[in-house]
Amino acid sequence: MTVTGPDGYIYLQKSLPFRADSQYTVAVTKTASGLDLTQITDDSCPHPGNLSCLRLCNLAYNSNPLDLLLANGRMIYTDVRFRESTPFKRIRPGDYQFYLAETGQYAAPYLGVIDLVDNSAEVYPLSELLVSFYLTVRSNISYTIFVLSRGSTPDAIGLLAVEDS
Repeated sequence: MTVTGPDGYIYLQKSLPFRADSQYTVAVTKTASGLDLTQITDDSCPHPGNLSCLRLCNLAYNSNPLDLLLANGRMIYTDVRFRESTPFKRIRPGDYQFYLAETGQYAAPYLGVIDLVDNSAEVYPLSELLVSFYLTVRSNISYTIFVLSRGSTPDAIGLLAVEDS
């Protein structure tokens, strides 16, 4: 793969292995030595009963490891490090508010289907959050939340939500 500028300048050239029966996302990421390509496997996620799927991908070079939580404090993912993608989790359709926090403040993630209300899940007080965002989840869609750098400090992050039907 080659990444070039509009003037033809080559910023990056790298070979990546691809399996013929798989799908991938390739992202240009910053590293200590410059630019690199990050290959993300787009494994399919079955949507039984009109459920959808959600995953988190940390592409923010300067970020510390991150946790993804629901607005009620229930942790969905923990310790997501730079250039790491979580496996998909099933999520019910609805409107969700999520928070990103630095890892280390909360316990283990919730293992069930992500739902707006579930009284059996442990919840944690929300403190020292980095970003909050809303996501309207529609039936039978896979969502990837990409965490991107917006500066050179660990808390300078932005988000990009991508849906794949």
